[in-house]
Amino acid sequence: MSKIKFVSLGGLDERDNKCYSLSIDDDIFIVNVGIKVPFSVQLGVEKIIPDQQWIIDNKNNIRGIFIGEPSYENFGSLPFLLKNLQNIPIYTTDVGEFVIKNYFSDAENNIQDDLKKINFNQIVPLNTFKLGKCNVTPFKITNSIPYSVGFIFSTNTESIICVDNFMISSTKNKAFINNMEKINAITKNNNTLLIVDVGNVGTSYAFTAPNHSVSTYFNNIFSDNPGRIVFCAYERDLFKIIILLKIAAINGRPVYIHNQRTQKLINYLIKDKVSIKNINFINKKQTENIDNAIILITSYNFDLYEKMLDILDVDEEDNDDDILKLKKSDTFVLACKTSNGHESIEAELVDDIYKFGANKVYRLDKDILEMRASNEDQKYLLHILSPKYVIPYGGLYMDLMNYKKNAAITIENKNNILLLSNGQEVEFNNCQVENKFNFLKLQPQFVDKCGMIDYNSSPVFERSQMKENGIVLVNLYIDKNTKTIKDSNYDVVGVVNLKNENKKIIDEISSSSNEQTNLLLSEAANDKQIDLKNMKNNLKKFILKKFKKAFEKEPLVLITIILSKDNKNDNI
Repeated sequence: MSKIKFVSLGGLDERDNKCYSLSIDDDIFIVNVGIKVPFSVQLGVEKIIPDQQWIIDNKNNIRGIFIGEPSYENFGSLPFLLKNLQNIPIYTTDVGEFVIKNYFSDAENNIQDDLKKINFNQIVPLNTFKLGKCNVTPFKITNSIPYSVGFIFSTNTESIICVDNFMISSTKNKAFINNMEKINAITKNNNTLLIVDVGNVGTSYAFTAPNHSVSTYFNNIFSDNPGRIVFCAYERDLFKIIILLKIAAINGRPVYIHNQRTQKLINYLIKDKVSIKNINFINKKQTENIDNAIILITSYNFDLYEKMLDILDVDEEDNDDDILKLKKSDTFVLACKTSNGHESIEAELVDDIYKFGANKVYRLDKDILEMRASNEDQKYLLHILSPKYVIPYGGLYMDLMNYKKNAAITIENKNNILLLSNGQEVEFNNCQVENKFNFLKLQPQFVDKCGMIDYNSSPVFERSQMKENGIVLVNLYIDKNTKTIKDSNYDVVGVVNLKNENKKIIDEISSSSNEQTNLLLSEAANDKQIDLKNMKNNLKKFILKKFKKAFEKEPLVLITIILSKDNKNDNI
């Protein structure tokens, strides 16, 4: 019997940021290297990625990274990992390789050199290959991205099955077909552990199919609107995009895709992966003179709405060829489900579209489901696999609880449904849980516009301090010759309500701070050069002490000193 360990580095108690490790004896397999975008500005943080230090520390035992569903949410932190681990094998389908390369080939990502170092290994569904001491078999699953796969990791006596977003479907479309029914023939029913995304459990109670279908919805929109139609969709919703393109082709409607990544991916798919007959793609300029054109605007869920707002905000007098020119006669279709946390910005977008004066605005029917497992899909999977243990992931704790309640009807022992936290390591030995009380110390890793920032770094601390306690901006104009203050200015933001009594206290603090500055300057009277760094540190402590005593707050203090003689600036 092999010794098996599971630990999630991200994706538990959160809906994105998926990344977990599966250890079989000394071999480590990493599934997904995800990413999460905060719903609101979080101390200047633009993205959050899993703690990758554990992966780096164990690099000698890692046999590969596995990306079964090639969505940005599942591979988005790859560039940060590549900075520390080069030539690490990545196992994905040919579609997955194209999607990853296509996304990171954008100039703005600046990782072209890193991309060349990626060791891609294309996998073929139901083709088993040896990796370390383990056999790995990919199998097709049905979700919004064509040719997505799950993975079986097998030893001589047992198997672990990993399934990301999926739904049970009887489709004959080769791009979206699944072969889950063949899993037991591979594993010989020795299914020790199922690791599965929670999907729509708790919000959708039947099977997802056929309620994922958008054909009738799109056909009705085409029938009712012979003029230009602007569709907005997530890049990952390729199923919807493909259906939209097929309907456009059938109706003889030319299509412009306002996203080069999506256009390149569609071109790749329609070569031999997806059949779309007689599709007519047009360029941006042509859309201005074609009255029945279809305009498709895509992006990832965290910036689709911002992209649309930017497009709507363009001045009509602007003649820049790069600008997409929308018309008041256009019909708008938001063909995407609102992501949790994005409700307010979607409402703002819809409001702006109405202000723009659009002909009609459609929002995706609430009865149309995302291509993720609903209650009955999950039960069916448990029924055909009969795993001894189950680890649900990819959701908040309430999502995991909903999964357990739903799965308890099907699985023999509900205590074998393990609800874990990020960093909680579970060990299996002889098909039994041996230990689940060991926790890794994980720290969230933040990314701002400049790149990685450490959770414990001073920028994060200062941003947190500023958020909670406000900021004091101090500008001092000092005569370098006389070593005295010629002028000063104190701005207080977010510390207290600037009522008359508070203004009086702040003026008193400013005055005493100036006295302290002059005192420090007088002590440096015989020095040839003023030690600005030491002076600022002393002033910060002095000002913080005063504000804490007066208002019980410790604001972020930023001091700028300007020396009069040579106008030398020194800022912190």
